Amino acid sequence: MSAGGNPIMYDARRCACIRVCIVLLSLSVASIGAAQKSGCVSGAATMAEAYVRASPVYSVLFTDLRSFIAENREHFVAGGDAVRCADALAREFLSVRTADYFAMRPTEGERWTTSGQLYGLGLELTRLARVLPAAAQGDFDPLKTPANESEAMRLQAGAAFQAGWASDPQQRARLEPSIKHAADVDRQVLRSAAAQLEINHIVALLDTSTRVRGDSGRERAFMMKAALAVGDFPDDVRAPGLITSVDDAARALEGTLRFYGKALAKVISNPAGTEWQARFRRVYAVEGNEFTVTAGDSAQVDPASYDVACRRRGSRPLQADRYQCYSVCHVVCQATRKVP
Repeated sequence: MSAGGNPIMYDARRCACIRVCIVLLSLSVASIGAAQKSGCVSGAATMAEAYVRASPVYSVLFTDLRSFIAENREHFVAGGDAVRCADALAREFLSVRTADYFAMRPTEGERWTTSGQLYGLGLELTRLARVLPAAAQGDFDPLKTPANESEAMRLQAGAAFQAGWASDPQQRARLEPSIKHAADVDRQVLRSAAAQLEINHIVALLDTSTRVRGDSGRERAFMMKAALAVGDFPDDVRAPGLITSVDDAARALEGTLRFYGKALAKVISNPAGTEWQARFRRVYAVEGNEFTVTAGDSAQVDPASYDVACRRRGSRPLQADRYQCYSVCHVVCQATRKVP
């Protein structure tokens, strides 16, 4: 953003564009190892709130950053979960694969704007991960001190906006609803992106469960990684409590996905009106994991990866591809092999 730019317009465009990041994160595989947990399970909410309160624009309404950090100090000290979450999200935003983005076929203007805003968000989260530990110790000077030209321009633009805000009551009345809305959107987007990051990490671990069986050393390593991964989640989603096998580990990892809510499985027939049924079977070892959904219907399901077979009365089942049902999955049943 240039020093003479409009911070509100900048943030409003970012709010619209960053929604794309959740799609992009869902296309990528999380690179965070089990020994380098992101902290986003417990730290996402405080990280998102700190981002809003540290914003040069949002801070005209949310002015109590100091008290918020003091009240949540354990999240912002060096190695705190909010700091680790900000750093992990920053690295993901800065490394989203270009090929995945171009595959979405945006217009040239949308492509430039979205890639630029994602990059800018990654830079801001990088800055917060760097300066918040000092703030947790009561030193807010690093937060106010730019480390490079980009940070200096952003802080200058924010200061210019704040000066205008303080001197123009009409501007305050006109812009306050927009600022509140933009802040709410950013909170939601950051929390959603953090959830997707954790889901990607769990799924990446689950995918290794099919490759370790039969090798006792690799099985033990997988069970240890699974135990570390589920350790941050609430007790009621960490079943089974004792991991003694690869199946236990896979079941525990799948259980943590319930922390993020139910998914929607919907079956569509092609051509419309054809009486298909789709049988869903969870990929990983969990008892009682099959269910059937009729074409035109849908079901609330546990977030998981499913193998799906479509079948019409009097015909043989047709095996579909694997479907990852972490928010919504649409299965299209037709006479030939299908891609939804």
